[in-house]
This record gives sequence, structure tokens and C-alpha cells, in this order.
Amino acid sequence: MKDFISLSIDRIELFDEPYFYGLCDNFLPNNLIEELLLISNDNPRREVGLHRNWPVPKIGKSSNYKKNVSILNQYITCWEDPIIMESAFNKFGVKLTDFQSKYEVKDFDDLRVVHSLRKFAPGFNYKPHNDTPSKGISIVVFVYPMNQKGLKHHLGTILYKFENKPIGIDKNGKEIKYSYFGSVEWEVNRAFIISAISQKSKEKKTLHSYHVPEYITQGRVTLMINIIPKNAVNP
Repeated sequence: MKDFISLSIDRIELFDEPYFYGLCDNFLPNNLIEELLLISNDNPRREVGLHRNWPVPKIGKSSNYKKNVSILNQYITCWEDPIIMESAFNKFGVKLTDFQSKYEVKDFDDLRVVHSLRKFAPGFNYKPHNDTPSKGISIVVFVYPMNQKGLKHHLGTILYKFENKPIGIDKNGKEIKYSYFGSVEWEVNRAFIISAISQKSKEKKTLHSYHVPEYITQGRVTLMINIIPKNAVNP
């Protein structure tokens, strides 16, 4: 598993516009994708880290519940290896000193990995936002629905360019300092990766958003993985 993660980190393709980010297809092992589909369609307990804003159709609680998350647990445990975390940080040019001093990060043993499987309902809309400075690395993996015509441009992550001067006023009377740049197309097992604390990200921000069109009745499922300081609040 660690070898697979290391190879995935090596395969990340980096981009500079509209800000510094990375993409990687086939980011997770296929058996983990299958397990995540099972979890998202089951009725899991909270400790799995499943966040949702709508009721999941109940198909019966699995009698092999602990077994059903074994691959996910193994995968996240591998990410907690300081060598794996350091490899990801090096890929994005992130230094431990990039964290705010209040987090007291001196080595990789001062970091932890948190994850959540998130399912959002049709009509859900997450407004443009920057990642929080507690996140050294943030990874979003597209899980469900499966690839099909019409989804690529509507379910992925939307990217925005930060503007130094206001370009308009929103409906609440606040200045708009960003413009639409493009989107990361939806592809199952594609990872979108950013770092809120890298020097390149601080210059251009990390503005992004996502939404679920009403006609996509299956909703949107993603796996979130964050490397954060041990004394930071869970994102």
C-alpha cells in the first residue's frame, strides 16, 4: 500500500494557474474505490468519517461493518507514515516552517492525517472559498457517481482566479475579488490536491467551489484527506 501511495505522489501533475495545484488519475487502489462505494451506499457509523447533508437510502447495516472499512483504514494509516507525508510535502514544495507558529510543528511526528467521505445532495452548492491555513496538504478524490456523459463539467471542482481589485458586488453587498477560471473535470478516482500554506498558494490563494446540479439525483461523493498539525481543529 505504501508503495502505491508513493507512486501516486510521483504521478501528480502540477499546475500554476490560476494557482498552484496538482491532479492525479487512478489515485486510489481499485479495491479501495469499491469499498468507498459500499460505505457511501450503506448506513455507516459516524467514526467512518462520513459527512452528508441528506439521508442515505437505507439498504441495511452491514453485519461485516468493520471489515467493510478495512482497506480505508489501512490506506489512511499508510499516509500517517512521516516518510509518506514528507514525500507529499516535497512534491508541493511545502516546508514545516510554512505552518503558523501557533501549531508548533517541528517535525512530521507533529502532524496527523484526517479523512472524511462526503456525500452531498442534488442542489447543494458550496460557495468559493480558500483552504484554511491549518491544512498542509488537502486531497479531494472523486468517488461517485460513475463517469458518464454530461457529468465531467458539472460535478468537478471549480477554480477561481484571485483579483487584487474588486470586480463587482455580490447579492449581499460584498466586494467580489475573484473571477471564474475553469474547472477540474469529474473523473472517478481523480485527485485534486492543493496546499494552503505553500508559498505559491499564499501568493494566488486557493479559491475553489463545487455544486451538485438538481438533475444529478445520485448526489456527489468524495473522499477528503488532510494533513494537519496534531493540535489543529479537525477541518
